[in-house]
Parts: sequence; C-alpha cells; structure tokens
Amino acid sequence: MDSQKFVQLIPEIFDFDNIESIEAKKNQIASILKKVDSTINPYVFLLLNTAISCLEENEIYCEILKQSSTTLIPILESNPQLMAYGIIDNETIDIDNINYTLESSNYSDQVCIYEGDITSFCEDLQSLDSEDKIGLFHLNGNRPYREILLALMNIRPLLAEEAFIIISQTENGATKNAISDFQNFNNSDNIHELLVVNPETKSYHFMEQELVILLYRNNVINKQIKRINNAGLTKLNQATENHKKTLLHVGCGPSNPNALPQDFRGDDWVEIRLDINPNVQPDIIGTITDLSGVPNNSVDAVYSSHNLEHIYNFEVPIALAEFKRVLKNGGCVMFVVPDMQTAAEWVMRGEMEDSPLYQSPAGPVPALWMFYGMGTTYPGMPYMAHKTGFTTKNLAKQLGEAGFNNLKLIRRSFDIIAYGYK
Repeated sequence: MDSQKFVQLIPEIFDFDNIESIEAKKNQIASILKKVDSTINPYVFLLLNTAISCLEENEIYCEILKQSSTTLIPILESNPQLMAYGIIDNETIDIDNINYTLESSNYSDQVCIYEGDITSFCEDLQSLDSEDKIGLFHLNGNRPYREILLALMNIRPLLAEEAFIIISQTENGATKNAISDFQNFNNSDNIHELLVVNPETKSYHFMEQELVILLYRNNVINKQIKRINNAGLTKLNQATENHKKTLLHVGCGPSNPNALPQDFRGDDWVEIRLDINPNVQPDIIGTITDLSGVPNNSVDAVYSSHNLEHIYNFEVPIALAEFKRVLKNGGCVMFVVPDMQTAAEWVMRGEMEDSPLYQSPAGPVPALWMFYGMGTTYPGMPYMAHKTGFTTKNLAKQLGEAGFNNLKLIRRSFDIIAYGYK
C-alpha cells in the first residue's frame, strides 16, 4: 500500500472548503450504489475506492462481510481489476445468494469467498504460502468487542509490508475499546492512526458515520528499502534512455561529487549512489556483497573506495562477482584499497601506530589502521574494522579469477588503485 499517495489524494477528494463539490461526488457514487442495490455510506465507499487505488502489485482487498456483499459488490463494480477475499462468519448470510450475485456480475474469478471465522481463514491462507498479501482490510465495527479484536490480531501476518485497516461504524464503546487495545498490543512503530472520523474531527462532519483508518507497517525497513530502490532504478533507467553513461558508486557514504575520480565527473556520466545506510540518502540500498537492487548488465562502471577491506577474504569473490554481474559488457570496475605492502614496510621499521602514514578525513592514519581499521581504536565502530588486506599480487589474482580482463593495478602513496574490464 502506498500510504503517501493516499495522504496526497485525500485533500483532492474531500474539498473541505467546498461542500458542493463533495455533494456532487456523493451523487456520482449514489448512481453506482443504486445500480447494485447497496446501502454502503457513499463517503465510506469513496474512501475505500481511494485506498484501493493505492494498492501495489500482488496486494489484495479483504473484507469480513456483514450483509450479503453490500460493500464488496459495489467495490468490484468500480474496480474491475481488483482481486479480493470475502469472509463470511455469520450464519444468517446466504452464501448461495452471494455466489449467484458474483457469478451473474462476472466477478466470481476475482473473489475468493471464505465461509468460516477469521481465525480459520487466516490459518488456511497462511498454509497456502501465497505471495499475495492483503493491502487493505475492511471491517465493519458494528460487532462485539471480542470479534473485532480477534479479527485485527489474526489478520496481521497476512498484511502487506504496509497496509490499511479500515474500521467503519466505530460509534459504540466496545468498538473503540477493541481498536485501542489492538493499538496497545502492537509496537507503536508498526501502527499509526492515519485517519479518524468522529464528532471531534470537524473536517469530516459530512461523513455521517464514524470510522478509523489504521496504517499497519509489517516491515518498515523493507518498505523503505523498496521505495528507495525503486526511485534509484528510475534514475538509472532515465540515464540510460538519455544516452548517459552510468557509474554505480558502491559504499558511497554522504553525497560528495568531488570524491569521484576525475574520469567519472563529466556531464556524460550519471552517478548512482549505493550504500547500506539509508541516512546518507543513497539512490539504492545494498551492500558490497549484495547488489541485488541493481539489474544485470545495467551500468557502465562500478567504483568503490576503501570498502573491500571491510569484508572477510572469503567474501571478496562474492563482491567481485556482483561487480561483474551489474556491469555491461566492456564495462569497467575501479576500486581503491589500502596497500598492505607499504603498511608492512612501516611495521618493519617498528612504526605501528605512533607515526601516522597520512592524514585522512577521519584523522591521521597509522599503519595499525591499515591492518585492522579504525574500528579497533574507537569503541562503538565495529563496522570500521578491516577483515582482509591486499597487495597488487593477490588482488590481481582475485580479479583474474573473477573473470576481469585488461587489469591495471597502480600503487599510489598508501593505496592500490585497481582497474578491470568485463
């Protein structure tokens, strides 16, 4: 569910300063509801349809039916591509009548009707191990406290990474208590009141019914990564379409165009920044051994400075294989690592940490740091530890084994600059 899109659409749908506009939309909706003989509140119907428009791929609408599909049928009428679950946990509802209505309206292929309680539904659906997730769950709040709380608690494992829970008709105290207890049972980072309609929210006085829309985040981090990576792929595709050369900057850190080698700074290059830390605002989130957010054969060059030494030696071939995978044929990889041969020469002279080899942005760098990283000096920085090291000889060997050609390795000051081509 794209919650940001929904938040942006709400002011467009409900023009609070123009009641005539709202009434006009109500009349348009009424014609749809009349066609399918539905008693659903037109404004709730409009909210549901707006939320449905924000569903993402493989996300499904789900509803516990209170009457003979009074909500489900008009929802399908206005969303002909929608896939949905309808749960019937009330023996007074005529399931044969619902199936007949769905078939006569040609919706039977879009809806799975389940006869049973919410607990059994959730258990059965989980056992199918389907990739489909529920992006929008609609529950009529005119139910006993226990039924509401059970429904909300049981549905959680089936929800998408970001999903809406819409509870309509929340006027009675039992419903309010069930919603409050559900929120208290869950981590505050996972659940958020996106929209509340009651007498206190005067902007929605025309709604004629109380309701709550909860935003449930099943996995906040994965959702964030997905959005960032989608935007990064769009940037990559646009650069390709505009005939620009693309540079994947692995382990980019905070944005700094001046940190790039001169060869990649021209107007004909577009930098695609990749980092494990979302706080540095990368285009794509990933690690040096997992560039899965980047498609095969998609970039012209890969650049990484002082990252390869932070992984274990057995992981180096994995990182090099990832570099090669994302490169186009003929593409270039360039990376910089500490020159352990130079560091060893300083150690041979007994100058392990007293005399700095050079000044870096992090401060003076002794030979000790080139072997073990600054993470051994300062507490709380284990990610800055070095786990392997390189000389031109062993680095050339690993590049060759990874399938790179036309190798060029340069010893410069205290670094090795390595080039290879796919």
